[in-house]
Amino acid sequence: ASNVVNPAVAAAPAFDPDAATATKVEINAPMPKVNTGSTTAPVAPVAPKKAIVYASKDEAKKAFKEMLTMCGMKPDATWEQAIKVIISEEHYSALKTLGEKKACFNEWKQEAVKHEKEQKRLEAKKVREDFVRMLQDCKDLKSNMRFSKIISKFET
Repeated sequence: ASNVVNPAVAAAPAFDPDAATATKVEINAPMPKVNTGSTTAPVAPVAPKKAIVYASKDEAKKAFKEMLTMCGMKPDATWEQAIKVIISEEHYSALKTLGEKKACFNEWKQEAVKHEKEQKRLEAKKVREDFVRMLQDCKDLKSNMRFSKIISKFET
């Protein structure tokens, strides 16, 4: 056998058993795991959030619905889209079961659609009233005028 020594190995520091035991690592300590798709990766432990206690189920539903509104959810959002946004929110735990949360989400969705329609109706009503008021305030308009004459008055 030849006595040729690899220079990289020769320059490496010698193993020091005292330095290796200076930091003790517990090998058998359990690490929390999180599923990130195809693999499971360890994560740092997270302190549990303090649960908010509600006086009644109606109060819990109201808090859950307010959370949906405050998170900027749109009435056309699906439950899957909503859950991605609200799961980390404090009031997500207002309702205990997933079924209650889903039912409350559907109630909120119906209420939000009704509210949106009502807002559009009121806005259209206001625009119509403003237009009629503008026509009534215009002294140059007569009920027997042709449309082309009316347009020429507003274009100039």
